[in-house]
Amino acid sequence: MTPSDAPLPFLVHLREARKRLLIFFSAWACGSALSYWISEEIFGLLLLPFEKATRLTPHAMIYLGLTEAFTTYLKIALWGGILLSFPVFVYQFWKFTSPGLKPKEKRILKPFFIISPFLFSLGALFAYFIVIPLAWTFFLSFENSSLPIPLFLEPRMSDYFSLTFSFLVSFGLSFQFPLILIAFAHLGIISSRGLALNRKYAIILIFIVAAILTPPDVLSQILLAIPLMILFEGTIWIIRRNERLTRETLKKHV
Repeated sequence: MTPSDAPLPFLVHLREARKRLLIFFSAWACGSALSYWISEEIFGLLLLPFEKATRLTPHAMIYLGLTEAFTTYLKIALWGGILLSFPVFVYQFWKFTSPGLKPKEKRILKPFFIISPFLFSLGALFAYFIVIPLAWTFFLSFENSSLPIPLFLEPRMSDYFSLTFSFLVSFGLSFQFPLILIAFAHLGIISSRGLALNRKYAIILIFIVAAILTPPDVLSQILLAIPLMILFEGTIWIIRRNERLTRETLKKHV
């Protein structure tokens, strides 16, 4: 055990926690300041799927309150700061918790800290490039110019950001699903055989989660459930492979 791995006294532990939190909040403040500086450009990127969906019939984006545009840009800055500082948070969290972990636990958990941001980004990109354009096209299909009073959409700036951001975060968090299952498998709580036998219950659970995390339309729920089912099958394969490698390793040492 190296000196950095030695258990820390309680007060030293508190000082270490304060140090790690200070570093994270400093990174968050810097990331938020940078995000606010380019908040219009970020909002422009979020508008691209809507612009593509309304290319044939251009629409306006409105704000109704005097402070709505400012508060929307402020939200973009705060959440942008969190996303930019997320690698710093992961690293500081690892530095804070790793001294209390055993070498075996470190070997198991370290890849999770590396893979988790990648899976979150993959989920957010899937939502941005595939789900959101389809969802906007679906929502815009309710426009109707043949009614006595034509029905057209003029979305509010704050509503648009909130809905778009909820898509990005929901898909990013949902793509952490394989890591949770793999962690449970490492702890011996579940097995690949158990997951395969209970596949039908997992599919029901996936659709329930998709219904909770997405807006109340069937299209969004299906578009989230399909990649989650694919990730579920891939996770079974990974756990089964790890189980086989573990058995082979044990046989070599017998």
